[in-house]
Amino acid sequence: MFTVVCNFLQKMNGYYKSQLIYDYEAENKRILTIRPWQIENFFKIIDEDLVAFLKYDKCYRLADNYLIAMVFVYFIRADLPVDEYTAINFLVALHLALAMEEDDDDVLQDVQLWLETEDENLDIFCLQKYLFRQIGYRGTISRTCCETVMRKINPNHEIWKRHRHINHSGAVSQSKRRRIRCPRCC
Repeated sequence: MFTVVCNFLQKMNGYYKSQLIYDYEAENKRILTIRPWQIENFFKIIDEDLVAFLKYDKCYRLADNYLIAMVFVYFIRADLPVDEYTAINFLVALHLALAMEEDDDDVLQDVQLWLETEDENLDIFCLQKYLFRQIGYRGTISRTCCETVMRKINPNHEIWKRHRHINHSGAVSQSKRRRIRCPRCC
């Protein structure tokens, strides 16, 4: 069972201290502490470094709100230092999230192309393996955790409004896709 508790307990220098508690099994509780600078640097990447990428993804197939919440949890689990909050690491984490959740290889290739435009000499899969090792091979993140992140970590930010149209989800039949058109694709 998965339990998430997020409390804003103390106001510290204009910021809030928060904790997420993960309960994978009754005897194995993992606590994930979120520091204010992690939230600030994460949203700085989104607001400054990834504007073109997010604009390109007009149908939210590459980065919807759940995938972005997964990337945030990966950053926290990996305990990245400030200087590693970069667009490249965001895209590597997004690539890992897509590999964990999606079956569409075209989406993975689109993220790989964006990574290659950032740096042509990147070994994407080596970076992804390194990140996966840093997060303790815990790439699965529940829907409840993603929703808690969206609700508690800067909940009014526009990034959490990136809802993928049903036509772009993997669980829709081809006949239904023809009947329901995505308004952003037209």
